[in-house]
Amino acid sequence: MKKEIMIKSILKGKYKRILSSLYSGKFYLWFPLGIGFILRAHGLEQNSVWYDEALTIFLTRLPLFPMIRLISFELNPPLWEILEKVVVLIFPQQAWGYRILSFLFSIGILWVGEQILAFYKVQKSLRFMTLLLLGLLPYQIWMAQDARVYALMSYLYLQGFLFILQKKFWGFLACSGLLLYSNSAAPFYVMTLFIIAFLNHPHEWRKIFYTGFGAILSFFPWIFIWGKALEGRFFSGINVPEVNGERLFFQLSHVFWIDNMSLLNFILSISGLIFLIVIFLSFFLLGIIQKASHLRLLFVPGLLCVFPILMIFIAGMFYHSGHLIVYRSLSGISAVTILFLAYLLNEYKITGKIILGVLIALSVLYLLFWSPNQKGGYLKEKLENLKPEIQSGDIFYHATATTLLPFAFYLDGHSHYLLDEKFPPGFMIPPFQEAFNLQKVPLEKLENQRVWIIYSNDSQLSPHIHQRMNFYIRSANYYGKIEYPQAAPVNIYLLER
Repeated sequence: MKKEIMIKSILKGKYKRILSSLYSGKFYLWFPLGIGFILRAHGLEQNSVWYDEALTIFLTRLPLFPMIRLISFELNPPLWEILEKVVVLIFPQQAWGYRILSFLFSIGILWVGEQILAFYKVQKSLRFMTLLLLGLLPYQIWMAQDARVYALMSYLYLQGFLFILQKKFWGFLACSGLLLYSNSAAPFYVMTLFIIAFLNHPHEWRKIFYTGFGAILSFFPWIFIWGKALEGRFFSGINVPEVNGERLFFQLSHVFWIDNMSLLNFILSISGLIFLIVIFLSFFLLGIIQKASHLRLLFVPGLLCVFPILMIFIAGMFYHSGHLIVYRSLSGISAVTILFLAYLLNEYKITGKIILGVLIALSVLYLLFWSPNQKGGYLKEKLENLKPEIQSGDIFYHATATTLLPFAFYLDGHSHYLLDEKFPPGFMIPPFQEAFNLQKVPLEKLENQRVWIIYSNDSQLSPHIHQRMNFYIRSANYYGKIEYPQAAPVNIYLLER
């Protein structure tokens, strides 16, 4: 009997030691990282390619220097497309191959986030819950499954901040230089990092100055093109959104809980952002009161979240350039805001866990009624259902290039034609149409017996375009609709002549 008790005691002690070693090391990270990995991997290929992704795909099919010259007409610098050109040499030219970089950088956000929380000595239970929240946050999953630059931009912003904390100025220089070439709003993030570097390490001002000079020098070849993008010359006309507080509020809600056209998820998104703002401000003010003598401890990480928002909003107002806000330039503040919230809650163990628990529950609830596949409007699934109806001689006639590119990606064995009209710049400017060899012809000149008409019923198109498209579809058969959360609905018709 005594022997059995002694064996149980030894096993119990050994079990406790194993648990203690797991918890004291990095093993407690595996669960949130695993959740984040699974959620990001799910739908990486099944999720349909949408217009912005298709634009990247078609750009990477061009030779390098013509591609870079063409991107100079576009909104963002060329870093992402250059990286994608390398990726497609390694991975298959399929949706998951184009998205693999975003997937990896999104996982990198979780890993760097843990290191920042460890630097600020956030208790491990809160670190666990914070990383779990980041793993579950719908917008973080969206970025991971999107063949666009936003996960990379967010990762570089976090990694640059970590290098500042670690006084690794060469790494900071590399992140700053790359970040500048990622997005038209990225200079505001880089500006924030340098302000923080001076506040954190005032005695290292020479190194920081030389780092800044190196970053600006690296960006010099693109700085004048960036100036044009800032002024909104690319997006000029009826599709430039108004810059105001209401638009800023809704765009901020989208970088945490992305919109999916569902009323329930819309309510969850708005209420979630309001809850986050109230908690954020309450504990920030409480922290200032309690740590008045150490205000810099709160001010520096707070600046990381707030300053880019203010600068992007002010620039948008000054230049009347709504694309600075509407085109997801606020993505970089998504992860850092959650990390700063964990830092604020670190002094309040029970309260902090309750608040993070509410945010985790909100994200789980949101995910129950949301699928990343909605981003692409279920285009791939609908085309699969449509394929039995498509015959070898069929052609596709598109009202806009926003549908032509993703349809051509999935149906590259068929001919695709574009309506012969002048479109607002946001629907693809002429240099892109020429580079992609898009054929603009009136439907009357096409002699094919069967024509699939793809009509993007966008309110930003001119009345004349709608008039022509309505004339073409008046004797066609309706075959379905594709609904995007970020674009106008697309109707599919078959015209048999």
